[in-house]
Amino acid sequence: MAATSGIASMYAFPWDFHDEGVEKTLATLADKAGMTEVAVACVGIAGTYFLPHNPKRMFYFGEEGALLFKPSANPYQGTRLTAPVAGVVESAEYLAGIAAACREVGLEFTIWMRYCDNPALGRAFPEYTRQDALGIHHLSQLCPAEPDVRVFCREVTGDLCRQCAPDGLHIEAASFLPYDRGFIHPAAPAPIASFDRLLLGLCFCPLCVAAADAAGMDGEGFRRRVATYLRESLPGDPGQEALLPAPPEMITAAFDGELLAYLNARSDVATSLYEEIAAVARGEGVRHVRTSLPLPGEMALTGLEPSRVLVASDRATAPLPDPDAPERLQDTRSYLRPGMLLLAAVPPEEIGTGEALRERLHACRDAGADGFTFPPYGLLREHQVRAIGEARSAWI
Repeated sequence: MAATSGIASMYAFPWDFHDEGVEKTLATLADKAGMTEVAVACVGIAGTYFLPHNPKRMFYFGEEGALLFKPSANPYQGTRLTAPVAGVVESAEYLAGIAAACREVGLEFTIWMRYCDNPALGRAFPEYTRQDALGIHHLSQLCPAEPDVRVFCREVTGDLCRQCAPDGLHIEAASFLPYDRGFIHPAAPAPIASFDRLLLGLCFCPLCVAAADAAGMDGEGFRRRVATYLRESLPGDPGQEALLPAPPEMITAAFDGELLAYLNARSDVATSLYEEIAAVARGEGVRHVRTSLPLPGEMALTGLEPSRVLVASDRATAPLPDPDAPERLQDTRSYLRPGMLLLAAVPPEEIGTGEALRERLHACRDAGADGFTFPPYGLLREHQVRAIGEARSAWI
């Protein structure tokens, strides 16, 4: 049995604090919910947010890709990317003030940053977005091979760290992304085979093709083969079996082994960006870096090489296991390097009564969880916040 480290981290958005009052929100998080840490979003996510206990607004309409703080420079030196700032950001202390208040009450402050998943920057700078084999730019996804994108990712991380002096950084989407990440109200009722979805998620921008050439491939020749395949495959009905995940052996053999070679060639592009971001944060004094658990099977979608990501990270989040199988966390731990902490992510639908949640989380603790993460504060109802607090014996 692994002892819990006492971590309870709740995600939040800056407007949660400013609408309700920073001191009141922190008191609720620390005293009522029993949190030890708060992870605050630093960039907007597209969506309509229902805020059931917000005293100022019942709905918030997210500004996709907009920064939730005032950058010290815009654009940063060395990049053309100019990021919009969300309209709710009223002052230079909008985010930094929350971080300072957390320190005053003894809550750890983590910055929660999404990088290459940014439709606002993609639409403003389409030349820096992922380009599929058919030549289509996917405007919600920045390509991690682009030097301007990489500079922006490093600079925005350093700026956030200098402004907020956070304890931790949660790195999200610093990689290639699944082909449909960022789709808004997709008008795509016709199913697409899993293998075709994988191919549609590949980037064939000039830099990614050059990376394949450097690895000994004919990158442009492979792009043409993939384009020909997709033009022939996409119009037809894939059938139910093709909607299942593509087996590893299919990926290995596809295009006479060229698909696997291309995936390997791009893995250093994505993984090195993740490592660079983590290194910048540590250089600015961040004590721990958090990642969503990178599984080997996901490397084809993200380009992230799991072992390298785990070396660069201190904490990993994984889904809360089924109630009847908490021991699956032991299997999850097998992916982690020694000394890493495993946080089980509690979804909102699992937050009912305090007693039921407490039993569930205690079982996870006994199975090896070092702590837990909880859904964004502003999206929860008050009874859910109370239920979380009533389960605090699982981490205290």
